[in-house]
Amino acid sequence: MKKIISLVMATVMLLTVMTTAISVSASETETTAVGNSGTVGTINWSLDSNGTLTLSGNGYMPEFSIGDAPWTGYDVRNSVKTAVIGAGIKSISAYAFYENENLKTVTFLANSKLEKISQYAFEYSGIESIVLPSSLKTIDSYAFYQTESLTSISSNASVTLDQYALSYCNNLTNVNMPNATFGTYTFGSSSNLQTLSAGTLKEYALYQISSLKTVNLTNAKSIGKYALYGCNNIKTISSNATTVGDRAFYNCYSLQTVNLPKATSIGEYAFYQLPNLSTVKLGKVQTIGQGTFYECKKLTTVTGTSNLRTIGDYAFDLDTKLKNLSTSSRLTYIGDYSFSNCKSLTGSINTTNVTYVGRYAFANCYNLNSTLTFKKVKTIEYEAFVNCKKIKCNSLGSKITMLGSCSFLGCSSVKSLYIPSCCKDIGLDSLIKNVISCTVSSTGYLDVKYNRNGAKIAIYGDKGSAAQNHANIYKNRFYYAVKKITLNKTSATVKVKKTTKIKVKAITPKNAKIKSVTFSTSNKKIATVSSKGVVKGVKKGTCYVYAKAKDGSGKMSKVKIIVK
Repeated sequence: MKKIISLVMATVMLLTVMTTAISVSASETETTAVGNSGTVGTINWSLDSNGTLTLSGNGYMPEFSIGDAPWTGYDVRNSVKTAVIGAGIKSISAYAFYENENLKTVTFLANSKLEKISQYAFEYSGIESIVLPSSLKTIDSYAFYQTESLTSISSNASVTLDQYALSYCNNLTNVNMPNATFGTYTFGSSSNLQTLSAGTLKEYALYQISSLKTVNLTNAKSIGKYALYGCNNIKTISSNATTVGDRAFYNCYSLQTVNLPKATSIGEYAFYQLPNLSTVKLGKVQTIGQGTFYECKKLTTVTGTSNLRTIGDYAFDLDTKLKNLSTSSRLTYIGDYSFSNCKSLTGSINTTNVTYVGRYAFANCYNLNSTLTFKKVKTIEYEAFVNCKKIKCNSLGSKITMLGSCSFLGCSSVKSLYIPSCCKDIGLDSLIKNVISCTVSSTGYLDVKYNRNGAKIAIYGDKGSAAQNHANIYKNRFYYAVKKITLNKTSATVKVKKTTKIKVKAITPKNAKIKSVTFSTSNKKIATVSSKGVVKGVKKGTCYVYAKAKDGSGKMSKVKIIVK
């Protein structure tokens, strides 16, 4: 019996030993270590007596949990002072250097293939500065979280940094990553950042980094919403970004100069109430959003606006020192209060293709001396040009349907306006020439005082039109406008250096106030025309000579000129 029991116990012990051996062997296929060296997946590691950790091998590092990386173990991690990352390693996994507090330097060997640094990879490590390889594509969120010894980071990589990737790096002062894309709250509360060279900024990327003084955004493709919100020590911004998001530079109080030569759109309130902004250089901008430059009290010059199509509400409202800003015929929309109280503005505003002029759009711009030409405007809202003493205009085109109250009140340089029959809605006191006073409250409200019985702008229009009815009610002088011009010929042939004369044969209606016309040619290289209608051949070809009514009605007739 004893022999049988002894035999059973021996068998059990043998099975236990075998099971243990098999278990250890399985473990060693994943991680093996001999002293301070070993293998993790396809990655080899070794730690020498000087504290240099060398990682070699190929491919992606296995993912770790806290303390799983063999060089982060409690008995090893304090010995690691320097890490050398081999060229074949493609990733640094999560928690790879977690709490390696004595790790000061990380070096990547030449021709590194590193693609990714995972979240928390260097959390609580002691790195002081790091140069990342150009192969890098992604830095995950919290990758350098609370790496408080880190003072600088640089790379030429076109890498994307996720949210909070560099958060709570409280000694980080310099970031030189000119091709990188910085994500939402990349820097979190890294409060000592001084200089930054970056590519694209996503929304909130540098939110309230008030310590930041110098920013190089030359390579940025876009600047997102709130991207530099509260960066109130930056004085100059220059970027090739094509879009600038809403409130991108909100509360950047020290900003003085902005250069955005490739931006096609600038979002709402992007430079709202910046007290020191003085010069803005644009180039390709098509859209300026609502309140973009609202109450920038030192803004004097905005250039590069020839491509501008849309100006949002309050875009330049209360920019009292803005003097130089010009637009081209590309402009189609002018929002409410867009230039209200820009009393220093003298630039040329082109309204040829504008379809909408908002309420108070140019209110109190009493130095604006543009000659306004309307061809496509449909709506001019109330008080749009109130107290614009120097603007000149004689026509509202042929498409307008609504002219708001007091819209041209105080436009003393406007002698007459042609109002077409399609304009059925003409507001009260819209064409009184002079104002007694025009004051602005602290909130920008305009208080205008005027004499309703004062001098009024003369109206040209059609019999029985709303314009004539308005003139009768408000005592404006009213004259019949030209409806048709008939010339003495419809075509003419002239030899080079010879002349022929175009004459006005008839004006309809006969009682039109102004019967004179202006002559022009479609091609001066083919034929010229004098103010009296004398056409002279210049070289062989074909062009047209136009006769246009002077009363603002826009009515014209043409003659085909053949030069032989």
